[in-house]
Amino acid sequence: MQHGSLPQGMTTGLSLLTICKLFERLGYYGLRAIFVLYLVDQNSGLAKTQEEAIMLYGVFTFGIVAMQFIGACLADFLFGTYRTLILGCILTSIGYLSIAVGLNFYFSLLLICIGNGCFIPSHWGALGQLFNHHKSRLDGAVSFVFIAGYLGGFFGVMAVYNVTSQFSWATGFALAAGFQLISMIFMILANKHLPQASRHKSQAQSEQQGSNHIGLLILLGLLGFVFTVVGDPGFDSGAQNQLVVGMPLLQPVVALLCLIVFALLWWFKAVASLPKLIVAVILYGCAFAITGFITEPAMSLAIGFFIILGVFEALSVPIMISVVLQNANQRYISINVFLFTLLPPVLATAVVKLF
Repeated sequence: MQHGSLPQGMTTGLSLLTICKLFERLGYYGLRAIFVLYLVDQNSGLAKTQEEAIMLYGVFTFGIVAMQFIGACLADFLFGTYRTLILGCILTSIGYLSIAVGLNFYFSLLLICIGNGCFIPSHWGALGQLFNHHKSRLDGAVSFVFIAGYLGGFFGVMAVYNVTSQFSWATGFALAAGFQLISMIFMILANKHLPQASRHKSQAQSEQQGSNHIGLLILLGLLGFVFTVVGDPGFDSGAQNQLVVGMPLLQPVVALLCLIVFALLWWFKAVASLPKLIVAVILYGCAFAITGFITEPAMSLAIGFFIILGVFEALSVPIMISVVLQNANQRYISINVFLFTLLPPVLATAVVKLF
């Protein structure tokens, strides 16, 4: 499809999906901001040790990833992306509220894990279905959703942490539930703007059939795996403590600004996706070159280093998800997103910890 005008309602659908993501991230990162603190609070929390809290936090985050496969299967084989998203919102909201009112903490975490597992791959799947016939817009669309994710993460932490500090743990968890419920409202509003495929299991849509570009998808998965195994470049010398202390905050700021610029640019002008990934790999290599050959960086070089990482962050994962959505078999779109973009970094992290 040419990069021309979009059908009426498609931009509205994207806007509502983006706002839905914003509020979902507000709740999720708000929960993460107070999770360990609540566990170790000896007075009104669960009075866990620091080691127990960190272990439980790790199990929780792993559980979310594991449940994403279940959520992807529900979307593609049973409910469709829209119904799976609504299910995810409901379960996550109940999980947050259950903690707020003092119900069994571990059962509440299970609900949150299942809810997030349903939401994340299904949301990307719904976005891919929305732009199935306008794939040249996906780079911009995915970037807009990532902007919402960044803003939700930042403001969610501030909002839930500050409310919890002023009032109580229950209020903080209730606020997270409120954000998730608002996310569900916007998802319901988006329903009429989504294609018919989103309301049925993907396999039931004969017009969605097609072949995966499986080689390209595997290559993307390997790329994500390698990025995680190699890790983020960083200064190893004492200069890190003396020169660039606090400067890593520059990286997410640059990434957010780049996402805004890239989203607008790629929304209005089609640019092939694969060259962007090639640029991202080059930037990644440049960052390692800076840290590998320069042991005492000047301030200007340190700033340049974190700017490079910020641009890389804005180019890498969003475009990888976009390429998967463009090339995946639409019958298994949520499963493809999970297998080739969400799962590889988790496997890589496990490999690094094992070896």
